[in-house]
Amino acid sequence: MATVNLYFDTRATAENEGYIKVVITHNRVKGRYTTNIKITADEWERLPKKGAELDGRAAKNSALKKLYDKVYAKPNGYYRRAETIVKALGVNFDFDTFKDLYENWGKDKKVEADKVDLLKALSTKSKALLDNGQISHGTNFGALEKSLQRFVASLTKSECREYGIGNAKNRDGITLEYRHVTPDFLKHYEEWMLHEGKALQSPKSKPAGVSVTTVSIYTRALRTLYNEAIEAGIIERASYPFSTRKGSVNYVIPESENIKKALSRADIDNVKNYQPEPGSMEQRAHDLWLFSYYGNGMNVADICRLRRTNLTADYIHFERTKTKASNKKKPVIISVKISEVMRRIIDLWGSTDKSKNAYVFPFLNNGMDANKQKQTIHQVIKMTNKYMKRIGEKLGIEGDLNTYAARHSFATTLQRTGAPISFIQGRLGHKKSTTTETYLAGFEPEQEAEYLSAL
Repeated sequence: MATVNLYFDTRATAENEGYIKVVITHNRVKGRYTTNIKITADEWERLPKKGAELDGRAAKNSALKKLYDKVYAKPNGYYRRAETIVKALGVNFDFDTFKDLYENWGKDKKVEADKVDLLKALSTKSKALLDNGQISHGTNFGALEKSLQRFVASLTKSECREYGIGNAKNRDGITLEYRHVTPDFLKHYEEWMLHEGKALQSPKSKPAGVSVTTVSIYTRALRTLYNEAIEAGIIERASYPFSTRKGSVNYVIPESENIKKALSRADIDNVKNYQPEPGSMEQRAHDLWLFSYYGNGMNVADICRLRRTNLTADYIHFERTKTKASNKKKPVIISVKISEVMRRIIDLWGSTDKSKNAYVFPFLNNGMDANKQKQTIHQVIKMTNKYMKRIGEKLGIEGDLNTYAARHSFATTLQRTGAPISFIQGRLGHKKSTTTETYLAGFEPEQEAEYLSAL
């Protein structure tokens, strides 16, 4: 068995001073490990060796008592931790293992605590996604972290005890671990979200709830984090609080509100035929909407990110930004036939920079970082929706005439002309046909009557 002693090292110090070191002896080989405690020779003489107790007079010396505790206090005094490590290693002692355990004493518990800290995991996930340019996903995980912080802060002391959350009322340091999130916790969180989950804009603001869609987005993000934690061995599968079966004792994520956004054939024709004032913001919004509609329902973010390298004489070839990160091994390239309308829009609104790596439209530039790009795209979408809403009001179109409507209308128009879902799925760049089905608004009344007449 290895033995533990102390050593007073006076090398590389001023006269009459030195550092306390732990000395480990094993098979007649010695290893010295610093405590970083610098003392005088007199203090070293007065410090008991081998863990002996301070005598009554010495114990009244506060400086000596403090020094004694640093060396001998259980379990973290340097001498005590060395004893604990030596005892744990037993006959399997080796100096490399001892050194690693000694120098990292207490860090293992901190690392473990960090691993099970759900809020920290959300923050780390959010930052990683944002750094990777996945702004929307990164923002969602960051928003979920803040939402859970607000929810835990709203809990009563009895509710905290029920979920096993300790010290939740310490607003400066709310802790939430994976184990705290039970099915009952999630049901309570959903109810809170629907009634008061929206972040207050000012202290005078009244609490307001979020939509079912937001609840679905947040809880799906939380489920993703749990799946990753199980795969990493941080939590056990048995503690998984989610379920896909209704009626299960576990929590079932609510389905997003699927409001059909596609326009009728007549409304689409009216939008196509609308004549905005030339060169106006209304015309820009109208043209971007048409570009999306004719361009396989390309969303505005992808339109803004198009570069000259994506264009050939007759086609646009691009990869959706939304799914690029998840399709690294097998990129999904979408090809769009450039229609005459799309060509006119590029000629009218396209950038004057025709170099290969230049953006097709002058909304973004190569000097922008990911956050600036996101802000700019958000503003383009906001202005497009603003003017398209006005156009919709002028045309008497019910519901929102926005950028989503262009993508959904593209998909539904193909469906109504008899295109199979697999074809529409490929045009939209969806992985699953079930996703494509949520875009389809069904058939026009005349078509339904025609089909039903066959009965």
